Amino acid sequence: MRTQRRGVSNFDGRRLAQARVRRGWAPAQLASEAAVTVTVLNQYEAEERVPAPGTLSRLANALGCAVEDLCRPAAVTLRDLRQRVGASQQEIADASGRKRSAYAMLEQGRTTTLTPQEADVLAGFLGVDRHTVETAHAVSVAGQASRPAPLVLEGSLLESLADHFAMAPEELLHLAQRLTAGEGGEKR
Repeated sequence: MRTQRRGVSNFDGRRLAQARVRRGWAPAQLASEAAVTVTVLNQYEAEERVPAPGTLSRLANALGCAVEDLCRPAAVTLRDLRQRVGASQQEIADASGRKRSAYAMLEQGRTTTLTPQEADVLAGFLGVDRHTVETAHAVSVAGQASRPAPLVLEGSLLESLADHFAMAPEELLHLAQRLTAGEGGEKR
């Protein structure tokens, strides 16, 4: 069966099942309390289906827990940590002995290395432990790696490639933009 992923994106079916078991309830009892069918509840617990926000709220209320208890923790980035303390990039850059642009690169995940000493300094400023800073940096790096690099085709590179393919530079640029957008090129 194909997994349906509409609804609360970070819902965790295992957490739902664990909360139900801790409560000592059979699936039928929770299904009844939350006004869902047993089949649907089983699909939630198997992560074959994701509850809508209102349904998740009913499940949490029935179990006597918070909605967040039935969800995977959201990934936290360096930006999130900085915003939690209400600091600007400049303030944290000053505190860490970096230039603002260098800190911005670190926060965006473009700088992939973070020494333990730098992590300790950031942790002190942000009021968290070093592991939290290192994990947030890793999340930032992973997010950056998942973004496609922008196409930079200009100047002498554009002219050289256009010449190589016997095309006008504007034609090559238009083709590259179409390919980048997923429209495909002309068939030959």
